Amino acid sequence: MFAYSPRHSTQSWDWEDDVPAEVKQRRLAELIALQNEIGRNKNRERVGEPVEVLVEGRSDKDANRLMGRTRTNKLVLFPATLDEHPAGSVVEVETNEAFLWGFVGDVTRTLSGSARPRTLMELSVL
Repeated sequence: MFAYSPRHSTQSWDWEDDVPAEVKQRRLAELIALQNEIGRNKNRERVGEPVEVLVEGRSDKDANRLMGRTRTNKLVLFPATLDEHPAGSVVEVETNEAFLWGFVGDVTRTLSGSARPRTLMELSVL
């Protein structure tokens, strides 16, 4: 979301701007706060539900957790190791906590193993 600003090649380009910058910034802040509240509430509604997660790797902030993403691109953190669930594997995570950015939960089952290739082939240029 952004505060309004005029664009070249539009009819409004020549119009006088009758809304002060402070009002634009206040309106933008209110809109962002409302959208954040809506997003948080929508995530809270999903607490306790299982979500399918593609494991990406270790959490940047907690070495005891892995991170991954749902099919709707929500970030999910869960306690596990890469030995248990390597990057590229798909797990089901039951959500325990919801945040604006995503969820924290626990793995309930493994849905598929890592999608890493089993063999490597060398290519040469002729």
